[in-house]
Amino acid sequence: MDDKAIIRVADVSFAYHDRMVLSRINLDIVPGEYLGVIGPNGGGKTTLLKLILGLLKPDSGSVELFGRPTTTFRQWSRIGYVPQKATSIESRFPFTVEEVVSFGRVGSKGMLRRLKAADREAVMRALAQVNMAPKRKARLSELSGGQQQLVFIAKGIVSEPDILILDEPTAGVDVESQDEFYRLLSRLNRKEGITLVVVSHDIDVIANEVKSVACLNQTLICHGTPREFISGDYMEKLYGRGRKFILHGH
Repeated sequence: MDDKAIIRVADVSFAYHDRMVLSRINLDIVPGEYLGVIGPNGGGKTTLLKLILGLLKPDSGSVELFGRPTTTFRQWSRIGYVPQKATSIESRFPFTVEEVVSFGRVGSKGMLRRLKAADREAVMRALAQVNMAPKRKARLSELSGGQQQLVFIAKGIVSEPDILILDEPTAGVDVESQDEFYRLLSRLNRKEGITLVVVSHDIDVIANEVKSVACLNQTLICHGTPREFISGDYMEKLYGRGRKFILHGH
């Protein structure tokens, strides 16, 4: 247990009906962390994020944010969230880039609330941070997959959160856009001080980008540095026999 933890998952178990998804998970995340969450499909990664976000309640154990249980936590603007397949959902609607990002500003106060000057300034700052300000009047559907994902990062940080949680953020994004995306995340973490939690299947990239790795396959297989993960025998526990992995350097 880390007294500095801003996310604390304590002895958490969760099942969908009679299917156990997570069993006795203990995980502390401290300010400034950049955590990569990896594991096989069905291993519980997205479920863990939903528990942290208060979208699900654990069957046993507890989840705390900034020292408060998620059941009583109210400062949700302190947490930005980019869900899985966000671009495939909102790109169907005729929203502009500026409008999409503004939803992250007004969400906790009601979609009908008019933006104030401070809100508009925050939207422009967020777009500038992801280098998408020149596209602010473009329709989201007109952008490439990589550009759309940057817009959703802007939406996630427009409330100026302490924590940004991303679920499979580079799915369907080309390699060049992925590189730009991870450079952005690194900048947000190192220069802006935002704590990052990123679920990804791209183990090689994650191992080179994050500060720590949490390996999930119903239980927490390991939680440590990328080097500790690679040097251990965790790949077989996560993915089964025969899975090879080479850690590439920068």
